[in-house]
Order: sequence, then structure tokens, then C-alpha cells
Amino acid sequence: MLGQELKRRREELGLSLAEIADATRIGTRFLKAIESDEYSVLPEGIYARSFVKAFARQVKMNEDDAVLQYQQQTGAEVAVGDPDVPPLDDAEPFVFKEPSSGFWPAAVVAALLAVVFIGGAYAVWRYSQEPTAAAPPASSPAQTPVSEPKSEPTATTAGAPVTIQPEVVDGELRVTLHALDRCWVKYTADDGEPVQRELQLGEEAMIRATQSIDLSIGNTRAIALQINGQNARFPDNTGIVLRRLTITPETAKDLLIN
Repeated sequence: MLGQELKRRREELGLSLAEIADATRIGTRFLKAIESDEYSVLPEGIYARSFVKAFARQVKMNEDDAVLQYQQQTGAEVAVGDPDVPPLDDAEPFVFKEPSSGFWPAAVVAALLAVVFIGGAYAVWRYSQEPTAAAPPASSPAQTPVSEPKSEPTATTAGAPVTIQPEVVDGELRVTLHALDRCWVKYTADDGEPVQRELQLGEEAMIRATQSIDLSIGNTRAIALQINGQNARFPDNTGIVLRRLTITPETAKDLLIN
């Protein structure tokens, strides 16, 4: 089996999963899934193949051989020679219209404009909220306990299943963002402070709320969405840049993938 061969080679080289993760920017949860031949845990399509190739490269295994073994075990259609950084057009979990040939320049310009617009609006909002007396500065992402990093034990324990399912609290709304590529995101939980960050390939962010979560995303094709541990999708009319999406316990039902 492919996973056993990759694990054997890794151990012979004296490499840990953490070292492989640092070198490939792939989360250890995905690397463990590959070694266990649990490929349903991986993002679908070309991203899964890219993860397998990156793993194989680190343990000195022929990348094409690794991809072919992956194809034989999963029955996936594979073209040997997939690029190391897969084009986001093949992101199978999403339902979008095919972009034009000028997709990348347009996407980059749109993302930059969105960042400038949102940053300006946020600065104005911050200024209007400052009291006249001295007060502590607005909380940064590190001060706002909204998101949970992928290293949180509840999200990435050894042998964890495909769906992240920490202890569920009645009435709690949990939105998880899985980065399929580097992507800028901004989110606000309930009436908390907005959080802006850049997710790297394989990184995750979990957002908890009770009433609503507002999302803005620079590239929706680079994010896999889960709501309360279930796979979800963005609305059909969502473009490459998601300017704002409000998720509540009521609207979340319409976004789940049955």
C-alpha cells in the first residue's frame, strides 16, 4: 500500500511527520491520513494528488510512481505530471462557472481591491469606536479567542476522522476554513472584533459563535468550508472574491452538502 511505503521511507530517513509538514506546508492531519491510506480525508481532485507528490518527494520516492499507486488504490483519474502547485480551476468540491482566460490577473486585482476596501472600512470603524479616555488597543487576532489553530487537540488528534467534530455545545455555530492554497480571510463572530489573517496551504481556522459569523475571503477556490463538522459550500452566485457572507444557524442549513 502507498501509505505504508511512504511511512517506511520516512522512518528510514529518520524524519518525523512534523518535519514533513514544515517542509511541505501540509498539515500533519493530512499526512497521517496519507500514511493510513485514508484518502477521503484529503481535499478532492488535484489537491490530493499534489499532497501525495509532495510527501513522496520528501521521502525520496518517485513522485509519478506514488501518484500512480494513489490512482490504483482510489480509482481516481490521474494525469502523470500534475503541477506542484495545482490550478484552482480543478477544485472539485465547489460549484462555479468556468473563469475566463484572464482569470489570474482579474482575481489578483479583485483581491487587492477587496483588501484595500475592507481595510479602509475597518480603519474608519475602529476610529469611530475609540473612546475619548485612554483605553487598551483593539484586540488583535491573538487576543480574540474566535479561531482555533489546527494544532488544537480537539481538531487534530492522532487518528482523527475526516470531519472535525469537537465537543458540540447546544446552539453553537462552528465554521471551519481549510486552506487548499494560500488565502487571505477575514471573519467576525457575533459582536466580536474582526480578525484578518492569511492562511497557508494545509492550515485551518475554526470560528465559533452563537448567533452569526461574517466571512470575507480573497479566493473562495482556495478554501474548503465546513459548518458544524459537515462539508458545506459557498452560495452558487459567489464569485472568486467573497466580499461578505453571513452564516447563522438558520442559513447554515442551506449551505450544507447533502
